Amino acid sequence: MIVGFLILLPVAILLASIVVLGIGLRGRVIDDHPICRKCGYDLHGLPESSGRCSECGSDLKSTNAIRKGHRQRRWRMVSIGAAFSVLMLVYLSTAAWVTTRDADLRPYKPVWWLTMEARGKAPQRALAELTARLTVGKLSPGQVRSVAQLALDIQQRSAAQSDGWFSSMTQGVGDVPASIGQFLAKGAPPWDPAWGDFIEQAQKAGTVPPELWTRYLNQSLRVDWRIRPIVRKGDPLPIYWAVEFAQGSAGKLRCYMRLRLQLEDQQIDISFQRTSTKYWLGGRTGDKIGTYIPTDFAVIHNISEGKHDVKLIIDANLYYGITGDTYAELLAPPPNPVGTTHIELPGTLTLTGTDSPTVKLISDPQYQGAMRAAVSVSATVASAGVVNADHDWLELTINIAPGLPVGLAHSVLLRNGTREWNPNISSITLPAGGGGWRTTFSGQIKDFTADRADVILRPNLDLAARTFDIDSIWNEEIILKDVTVMRKK
Repeated sequence: MIVGFLILLPVAILLASIVVLGIGLRGRVIDDHPICRKCGYDLHGLPESSGRCSECGSDLKSTNAIRKGHRQRRWRMVSIGAAFSVLMLVYLSTAAWVTTRDADLRPYKPVWWLTMEARGKAPQRALAELTARLTVGKLSPGQVRSVAQLALDIQQRSAAQSDGWFSSMTQGVGDVPASIGQFLAKGAPPWDPAWGDFIEQAQKAGTVPPELWTRYLNQSLRVDWRIRPIVRKGDPLPIYWAVEFAQGSAGKLRCYMRLRLQLEDQQIDISFQRTSTKYWLGGRTGDKIGTYIPTDFAVIHNISEGKHDVKLIIDANLYYGITGDTYAELLAPPPNPVGTTHIELPGTLTLTGTDSPTVKLISDPQYQGAMRAAVSVSATVASAGVVNADHDWLELTINIAPGLPVGLAHSVLLRNGTREWNPNISSITLPAGGGGWRTTFSGQIKDFTADRADVILRPNLDLAARTFDIDSIWNEEIILKDVTVMRKK
């Protein structure tokens, strides 16, 4: 947008200058004497009976042979029009040369110009120049504060609206979701790590005001979550949350989190894989985690049926510049946090009776062909001894085409003849409309010697009940017959 403005404005000035130059050269009428249009001779006093110009002999009786009045050029307008025309031609010629040669003029641009460029869709080069000037001390404290304030405003707006972050969840409970949309605000510039690089460099140089650094840290942590909207009493309560850091490209931010679910007047510590309620996260662009509250929490059984307000409560300690693991489960927070933050995210939950199904089973014949065609698979088995002496190592690569007509919550098995193997590999959970998905599962398998096998996707209601977004599944097995099993040592 800025580049277009810097081109369109000079073009408009050039056209206006040409118009002014033309008007100045044409001049203004200073008398009402008749003038021969061909030679410019003053015909004042010429007898009316004379039909020809005394100077050039032109026929004065022909149409438009005579014009009225002498004209005097407007030299001030000529000067202004000519000057601006030359300036704009030089400017546009230089711009064309810079564009064709891909010359970088950013080192010569003023800070306000670079700041305007940084507001655009591709701020990296402008921010890199601003950060370079900051590093060598070429920015005043006021300029540093101005750019940092802009960066924090963009950080705040880009974190303000997270709708659709969980738009495509493609794995089951306990797995990192494989396809989650980015955390972008609508109508605001997305967060670019180059903004974080500027603020972190200013902090290193001691030129960013303390209140802006504190705001940067507090705004850096973003959390979004989903809870299964309708849950049957006695079933697990699936909860998924995602953590994102709006920070610099070095990924120096970490956080230690404690998460609790508030249901009615009760609070439940959330246990990831039933081991810990504290999390050490950071470094990567984002961490996405899924978990569920198991059925042995008595508080869930004591809640009445119906719709309830729920809330995810996060208390986080923020750390900057600590190296080490980007993810771990810790029993106690590390010392000396640079900040703390408290986040509360509301939601709703409907509890139904134990005899009320929350997953619809679909076996419509019109979908059989599409469901079978949506799945393809390849299999590889490594010889025994890769993991231990008694088991082979199985790898299954499964492809799911986009646009599933019905959801999947299916266990994966192998069958040869009448015998079946359950290699205990991760299962498939995809909502209706999902797909465009490919993953490789791996696990141990014992006494499997076949070179070909049927791969079976078997419906599993428990899997569906442990997702937050699957309310209907295909209630038939999907069998891929005679899949060739590649063997390797």
